Amino acid sequence: MKVRSENKNRIVNLAKVTRPTASKILLRKRLFECLKYRVNSPVLWVTGPAGSGKTALVSSYIESQNIPCLWYKVDSKDTDLETFYFNLRLAGKKTFPKMNNMPALLTDYPCDMQDFNHDFFSTLFNNIAKPSVLVLDNYQEIPEEIMLHDLLLEAFNMLPEGIRIIIISRKEPLAKFSRLRVNRRMNLIGWQDIRFNSREFQNVINNWGFEDIPEEIFVEIYQKLDGWIAGLLFILEGTNRYNTNIQHVGIGSLEDIFSYFSEEVYEYLDNEVKHFLLTTSLLPYITGRLAHELCGVSQAARSLSCIARHNLFIEELAVSEIDTFQYVPIFREFLMSKLEETFAPGKLNKMKRKAASLLLAENQIEEAAGLLRRAEDWDGLLNIINQHAPILISQQKTKFLLVLLNSIPPVIASLNPLLPYWFGVCQQQTNPAEAQISFRHAFKISCEQQDHSGSFAAWTGLVR
Repeated sequence: MKVRSENKNRIVNLAKVTRPTASKILLRKRLFECLKYRVNSPVLWVTGPAGSGKTALVSSYIESQNIPCLWYKVDSKDTDLETFYFNLRLAGKKTFPKMNNMPALLTDYPCDMQDFNHDFFSTLFNNIAKPSVLVLDNYQEIPEEIMLHDLLLEAFNMLPEGIRIIIISRKEPLAKFSRLRVNRRMNLIGWQDIRFNSREFQNVINNWGFEDIPEEIFVEIYQKLDGWIAGLLFILEGTNRYNTNIQHVGIGSLEDIFSYFSEEVYEYLDNEVKHFLLTTSLLPYITGRLAHELCGVSQAARSLSCIARHNLFIEELAVSEIDTFQYVPIFREFLMSKLEETFAPGKLNKMKRKAASLLLAENQIEEAAGLLRRAEDWDGLLNIINQHAPILISQQKTKFLLVLLNSIPPVIASLNPLLPYWFGVCQQQTNPAEAQISFRHAFKISCEQQDHSGSFAAWTGLVR
């Protein structure tokens, strides 16, 4: 709904100044306790990826505590300071109707922004009830170079007792807010805090009326989404839309999820960041060195840290002393699908081969083999099979080895005696008769090619 303000030339969207509510919101008591503790600081910064439940968490907490709240949703128009202050004044009057004497920027303070800002927030804080909360939602919409950050920092330092500010943003706080954190005037709730745990996922599913999901399906959904609630809601809505079981709705839901990523995240990135994300999605985990070698970006480690601070569905792994990152699985799937759309086949296969080479150096055999298989690099895949098959078999990964063996085109496989040999080794325990056929085939090819070591290995398999 939109209303015309007392300024006849200005239209205000009431959604900007109204606390959002929604049905089927899970009351996250685990985090309510966290919020209650951390909101004791004058400023609380809630950050996480798009669709992680930040706004729903803060809104439901405020409602559960029955706290008077001035809610303001930031958008791109707020880069104009007159628009921001005007709309915030409207939000204040909407929440606290008796508010009056709020200064106007151009009328009362045509030049001095600091003086106006000080008087504006002094008046605002004096007029609103105590205790109360001022929420600035969607804060990432304010570009880093805009003066508004400095003006709000001054306002944060003016907060009287009984008034708290909660900022909801996809990005972590700017460096200029670090003094607030050092002085314990700002607390942070991040992605590690707000991501849904498996019990909360199960509760949401139950609230939607799906209570008999097979455990293996639930585990697959949770691992792929990694606690990202918007993805689960897409799946549940898709299940209702297609009137089917939750385990059968994957294809349609992925289309919805990928559209969300494209419209809410990917579209707003510059081309360099897009290229970095797409290229590094070839890797199961990312370090500064791997990203540098794959992308050719000189400051790859800094780029990774920046992407993590912007909550672009990437998390830091505590696996070594080297900073190591990993994309949320469903976001990596999206990036890899965009990768296929963006680059020509020749260029794409070259990128896959380069990534596979880096992964082999890291002893990531399965991921490297998967990339070569998708690149249809049969020579490279044959090298991996012949060199690493003993390792895969010792690790009881015969199913994966069989997938690789079956992916080699028959015209190529027929000329390589080691392939039927490895088929035989994989089948020895589960299908001895087929294993014997494979060993005989390997022995025949080896003899024809006068490959004595190959014929001996095949013979050993036959008589074992």
